[in-house]
Amino acid sequence: MNSSRSYTWSHAIDDSVDLQSTTTPQDSFFPGLDRSTSLFDQRHRFVFSGVYQTGRLSGDGFASKVFSNWTFAPLIEFGSGRPFNIITGNGDNLQLSSLTGRPIPPSTLLVASCALQVLRRRASCKEPCGANFDGTLISLDGNLRRNAGITPWTVFNDLRVAKRIYFGEAFQYGTDCRHVQYRESVQCVSVSPLFTNAGQATAAYDPRQFQFAIKLNW
Repeated sequence: MNSSRSYTWSHAIDDSVDLQSTTTPQDSFFPGLDRSTSLFDQRHRFVFSGVYQTGRLSGDGFASKVFSNWTFAPLIEFGSGRPFNIITGNGDNLQLSSLTGRPIPPSTLLVASCALQVLRRRASCKEPCGANFDGTLISLDGNLRRNAGITPWTVFNDLRVAKRIYFGEAFQYGTDCRHVQYRESVQCVSVSPLFTNAGQATAAYDPRQFQFAIKLNW
């Protein structure tokens, strides 16, 4: 059996990306305050892959034909959650955008986790509005850091199973391939960024996917 394993730890930091509809900062007068974890940051990623082949068993009996020439190729991936930006959804900070304003969290606010931390504590978050206005525009900005939310970990299990079947001469054979993709549970693809329900899943991966194929060689 041949196998490979890889683990990656990384941390991406920026002040803007082109992966979302708006690339403007929360406050155009203080763009440096948007420097934070990037949207495509993924701290941990572990991948295991392998190929196991049974080969051809000796003999011409039923057992030899059934258990010979199988190939099993698993691929397992574990990935930590990716950040998402939590916003208020309005333009109360007078920056002419409803997609950049961030809320004010309590000092004890934990990092958001999809449908967990933020949903449990969203009542503690509040909009800056005019309550904190001291005559400066920056006092209308929320102080929650950019991309403070974190989606859940994801686990992908892919398995390829192939059986080689010979017909007649050795150079004439057929190959029956089966691809199986299975996930232990429904995992969210995207979440709501609004602070009132931040982290609530809005789309999910398919829990299971099967692909069948036949390949003939002659």
